[in-house]
Amino acid sequence: MALTVGVDRAFITREQGLDRLIKIVSFLEKAPRHHGVWSHFVDGGTGKTLPAFDMFDNGGNLVETAFLMVGLLAARQYFNGPTERERGLFGRFTTLGDSGVGLVPPLPAKRCSLLALVSGLVLVY
Repeated sequence: MALTVGVDRAFITREQGLDRLIKIVSFLEKAPRHHGVWSHFVDGGTGKTLPAFDMFDNGGNLVETAFLMVGLLAARQYFNGPTERERGLFGRFTTLGDSGVGLVPPLPAKRCSLLALVSGLVLVY
């Protein structure tokens, strides 16, 4: 969310904001997910989950993932311009958000979406 504010208040250019968001999304696309949820502690160089609590903890953090997705949704709406870069980024945000969290068993004709993940709640629609 800070990137959208930075662009909107002219602290950084729109292109600089796009560059940073593309870098963030590229990292998230490769980072491991645990039942669709990203880890709280991640090695910035490798993207691998860092063991923070014990050897049986997979590191998946539902609340932090919800905060992250809310920020990505805000950025997706803000960077929804006519340029090819913005349209491509919009699609990548959508793909990240639509990849199911897998916390509930699949239901016929239903899907679970991270776009519906708000404040740590998973909504099935």
